[in-house]
Amino acid sequence: LRKKYITVSLHDKIILSDSIMFFETSASEHKLIVHTENKSMEFFGKMKNIEEEVGEEFIRCHRAYLVNKKNIEEVSYAEKLIIMKNKAECPISHRLLRQVKSK
Repeated sequence: LRKKYITVSLHDKIILSDSIMFFETSASEHKLIVHTENKSMEFFGKMKNIEEEVGEEFIRCHRAYLVNKKNIEEVSYAEKLIIMKNKAECPISHRLLRQVKSK
């Protein structure tokens, strides 16, 4: 089984996709934040492009969040939250709730 890597345009760092918890849009325009198990890095990018690059391993749960399905520890539909293995919480938008349930 081949390990999957994602190249993030941040001094061309290469990140093992399994180590990524989630992607989040940044408060800075045109930037995203990639959250790994123990650190976060901001880089220039578009969520749509990242979503296409990572494919089925990740799920969009909110306009601003794209989570790694392998690193989900718990999903609370009542609270509309995804809790990751590193205890980070990602909101689930009302609009994407059905899509999250089906994955």
